[in-house]
Amino acid sequence: MKLPIFTACLVAVAFATLGAAPAGSPAPSLPAATGLNFHQNPQALAASCDATIATAKTAYEKILATPADKTTFSTLQAIETAGADFNDATAVPGGLWELSPDEAVRKASADCFQKVSNYNVEVQSDPRIYAVAQHVGSLASVPLPAGTKLVEYYVIGGKRAGAGLDPAVRKRTTALFQQLNDLELKFAQALDNEITTIAITPAEAKSLPQSFVMTLKKTAQGYIVPVDESTYGQFMLNESSSDARKRFVIAYGNRGGIKNVQRLQQAVAIRDELAHLLGYPSWAAYQLDV
Repeated sequence: MKLPIFTACLVAVAFATLGAAPAGSPAPSLPAATGLNFHQNPQALAASCDATIATAKTAYEKILATPADKTTFSTLQAIETAGADFNDATAVPGGLWELSPDEAVRKASADCFQKVSNYNVEVQSDPRIYAVAQHVGSLASVPLPAGTKLVEYYVIGGKRAGAGLDPAVRKRTTALFQQLNDLELKFAQALDNEITTIAITPAEAKSLPQSFVMTLKKTAQGYIVPVDESTYGQFMLNESSSDARKRFVIAYGNRGGIKNVQRLQQAVAIRDELAHLLGYPSWAAYQLDV
């Protein structure tokens, strides 16, 4: 299961804003004052998240008050801008569940991320937005080439989100996409929150970089190695003991435990049902369609 693209972008922004550039280096493309607040308390974070969703709903309703057959390319631009503003405003509140050292902030952020993801499903499957995109696509006034690509993005995206289905089926696909989002979040949280380690002997530690070994907890029998994404590369690339590598890989693969296995089973079933409801023979066909 993969995380949303904005999470990766958020991490990139976070690193871009850390520290000063070395002397003589070119000016950073992203200034230090990004306007992003990475130090939020749980209550304020939750309130701002709810307020941002409410603002987005109001913005969309205002835009979509115009009948689809009366809309122009400017209408689609307004929809795109509303979505971009929403993503900008929720990037930090909905992304701190991966970044904050504060458990309460992570919990509030995860709740926000879930609300944002589920609301985005509703927007993507909105038949009114789909109708606007289809109508605008028929107009001769759409600017080339960016305008036609934007129209294509919304038409294809709406179809893949179920916006063109009859109301009953669309209600089901929307609910399934939201369930899938929830499972993916819980799956990722289980990996992030679990502390998994293996023990290695002093002999097994010899092939590892000294700078890495110095970060490990020392015991009477050797060292304790955390098993996660931050240690995977250094350990697997440098550890000469195949037995130690095997112990690491097994521990890495077992993170999340049986609950994540069950979540994965549920996700596979949901994906299969979604694919068929959307008119595809399989989830693979759905993913490869575009």
